[in-house]
Amino acid sequence: MVASVMRNKQSLFLAEARNQSYLGDDGLVYAFYVGDQTVQIVNETVEQTARALEEAKKQNKKGYVLVDISKIGEIESGGRRAGFEGARALKYEKLAVFGEPSPFLRNVASLVIKAVGLNKVKLFNTREEAVKWLRL
Repeated sequence: MVASVMRNKQSLFLAEARNQSYLGDDGLVYAFYVGDQTVQIVNETVEQTARALEEAKKQNKKGYVLVDISKIGEIESGGRRAGFEGARALKYEKLAVFGEPSPFLRNVASLVIKAVGLNKVKLFNTREEAVKWLRL
């Protein structure tokens, strides 16, 4: 049933074509990046993710974040900086990013990963790979 609920939430968010972040029933914090990203949009998503992480902590869940960038569009330079700063500021134990971004976005993600720390953040092509790493 959890998988069904998670799929329904994901479908709903993607249908609305906007970013969303929430604590899932399985204890993971989910962040979906959809469409073009501005500073305001990225900051709002980082704030949602921070609130979801706080809720996870209150429920004694691990601070594991699964970030879906498979539907992301263009990211303005300020949005990239906001994402970088947000990734450094969020209080998570592990953060897995997945999707098949453009080579440019892959490079941006790699820079964030290097800055934050390779043991806490990793980039994956598939959701399955990302979840497996989070669950290790």
